[in-house]
Amino acid sequence: MTETGTQTTNRTEEIRRLQNCINDLVSLLALPAIWTGREPSEIVTILLDALSGLLRLEFIYARLEDSGAPFEAVRAAGQQADLQPAEIGRRLAGWLDPGADASSRLVPDPFGNGELTIASCRLGLEKGAGIIVAVSGLKREQESLWSARGDRVFPTRPIPCS
Repeated sequence: MTETGTQTTNRTEEIRRLQNCINDLVSLLALPAIWTGREPSEIVTILLDALSGLLRLEFIYARLEDSGAPFEAVRAAGQQADLQPAEIGRRLAGWLDPGADASSRLVPDPFGNGELTIASCRLGLEKGAGIIVAVSGLKREQESLWSARGDRVFPTRPIPCS
């Protein structure tokens, strides 16, 4: 293939990737409209579905604590796909800082060998409504999932678009 052909292919791939990213962003922007009139557990389930489709994660876990009985949900890939939300919550409990607004850290893999990066974010105005935890097999030194600035959480790397 010629240099011009390679550049055209690269440009085409980049355009396709950017179009997918725009589609993903539009999907995220539509979430509040979809959530209207829904129960908190339904909102969290929809959010986990959206985030698991956007990010390359081992799993994403959420726990709601402020509405009576705790509600837990998980979206997982790989070996964790068959684990129940309560089991994942128990295995992650030692690494979740209840006082932190948002954090990202490298931890021993609670499901096997090696290390995982976990990024957690407290939910609710008073940070007591629950927590969302994203878990990636990527090392923190390679890529971090989220960066906390005040009470907001931002992606610190390009989100891999589908």
